[in-house]
Amino acid sequence: MSQLDLRQLQQTVHSLRDELEKSAANTEREVQKERAKSSDEIQQLKNATQAVRDSLEEHKHEANELLQHAQMTLENENRQLRATASALRDELEREKQSSIRAIDEVEQEFSKEKRSLQEQIQKLRDQLEVKA
Repeated sequence: MSQLDLRQLQQTVHSLRDELEKSAANTEREVQKERAKSSDEIQQLKNATQAVRDSLEEHKHEANELLQHAQMTLENENRQLRATASALRDELEREKQSSIRAIDEVEQEFSKEKRSLQEQIQKLRDQLEVKA
């Protein structure tokens, strides 16, 4: 092998080495870019996950507040309905007692009138017997 061939081979080896080093450096840069990209994506996913958790917690808190408000509202309505029912029962009882008193008064008046009529009938009978 001649000196020229040897030099060409050395240059070829040197060129191949440079190309290999450039290729390795490019590959390393690409790997680093992909790692950085993946790292950014992972961080974005972590941030998104945390945002979803925060939102879920906020919605859960709001739902609990709405539930408590609804329960309080229903309890108030139930309390008002019970009070209204009690007032209506009391009023019904008063009306019932009033009706009973009115019926008693009518019965007493009827009894008085009946006795009066019976007395008048008896007087008339007595007068008829006296005349007969």
